Amino acid sequence: MYLHGGDIYRNVGAIDFSANINFLGMPESVKEAAHKGVELSIHYPQMQNTGLTEAIAGYDAENDMMWGMNEQNYVCGNGAAEIIFSFADALQPKKVFLPAPTFYEYEQALTAKVPHCTVQKYYLSKNNSFDITEDILNQITEDIELVCVCNPNNPTGRLIEKSLILQMIAACKRVGAWFLADESFMELVKGHESYTICRDIQSISYDRLLILKSFTKLFAMPGLRLGYGISPNKALIQKMKDSLQPWNISLPAQCAGIAAISEIKEHRFDEWSRERIAGERIFLYNELKKLENTYDCFKVYEGAANFLLFEVQNEPQAEWLAEKCLEKGMLLRSCSNFDGLGAGWYRTAVRDRADNEQLVETLRETLKALTEPSDIIGQE
Repeated sequence: MYLHGGDIYRNVGAIDFSANINFLGMPESVKEAAHKGVELSIHYPQMQNTGLTEAIAGYDAENDMMWGMNEQNYVCGNGAAEIIFSFADALQPKKVFLPAPTFYEYEQALTAKVPHCTVQKYYLSKNNSFDITEDILNQITEDIELVCVCNPNNPTGRLIEKSLILQMIAACKRVGAWFLADESFMELVKGHESYTICRDIQSISYDRLLILKSFTKLFAMPGLRLGYGISPNKALIQKMKDSLQPWNISLPAQCAGIAAISEIKEHRFDEWSRERIAGERIFLYNELKKLENTYDCFKVYEGAANFLLFEVQNEPQAEWLAEKCLEKGMLLRSCSNFDGLGAGWYRTAVRDRADNEQLVETLRETLKALTEPSDIIGQE
């Protein structure tokens, strides 16, 4: 099975609800900067991504985002995924603690980079809307070397209260474990200031910590590949950099990243995006909730980011929902390969109003057909 959303290459012409990208698209200034980067690509990219790192660190310093951090506390990667892989390579943890379901790349990176790594799962319950609760604290034991948490979580979209994140970090501190806080979707969350731990670095006072950020989602640039990590532990950052190839980020991506920082500073693209996404997410959730009230086999879960998780419980027809929607030009993300979910689970991105309305109508027609198996299954 294709492990990610965004497979438009095998599904030409479909409206892509499978990739969690800002529906406002890439800002024009970022596109222009990327084009300039193409023209400059007769040269090698800047080693160590110095200009890009300075732009990110400078913005954070200006806005008191990462108190006391400087360029040596940042590492940039070819997408957030490269940061995860370099972190696993540098850290080499033997036992890791992960929620399930969550983003697959943590486990993938650890099993690829760390021989004989053991992964312990904390399974989230749909009966609790997939929320992490305080009982997780008792499971961070002395044999755990790394805890990874995605906030908001992918694919559930659920936020973890900052107070609980800080308690988890305190639990890690007690046992000497590292903590990875993946905030790749945080900039898309309205009211994110109440959830991010970026401004808590000084008060946390624990250097076995890495915060992960991404340009991909907010600036709709997954094809350019750009993410970064921040840690108070400069030795870790240097070790991660040492594991990366010298020119790991292309010139178009470096130029686009610098322009993206300017878009936030000068035009508040992030604030505008959060407002629009929040409005469309509420609309889409309410419309999907109406489907839930109509069809017993359908259930949607409320999220805080730019995507929603839903379940179709009518087996075996549920496995064909994505296929039937694709026939109508709607590309969904099947979540059947997420540990803790399985067949019948799907994730949809939040897009603009016209696309969202079209998706709801397509789902309505498909769910109606699912109640009439003969229309789908056909003759044996």
